[in-house]
Amino acid sequence: MDVMERIRKLMDTRGIQNPNQLSKASGVPQSTLSSNFNHRYSPSVATLELLCKYFGITMAQLFADPETDILYPLTEKQRELIQKWNSLSEEQQAAILNLLDVMK
Repeated sequence: MDVMERIRKLMDTRGIQNPNQLSKASGVPQSTLSSNFNHRYSPSVATLELLCKYFGITMAQLFADPETDILYPLTEKQRELIQKWNSLSEEQQAAILNLLDVMK
């Protein structure tokens, strides 16, 4: 899978419809994202790091195929949980983590 295709899929999970929205949310300049999506330039490491930070994933997770990567085999329920987690704001994620801490 192309890295920009993967980013498109991540955008879909967050309800982000275009590069302009992603730019505003992630801090990556809109012109950079447009060049990346139009395949004029490959995204730089710095751009990928900003996008990973926004999506709450590591660089390894960005490049891993979530369906087949044997390093991180996930059940269907785990995949569902991660997809829902990725759609939450940072505040919502913090609230979930607090709830899990209480449940220990």
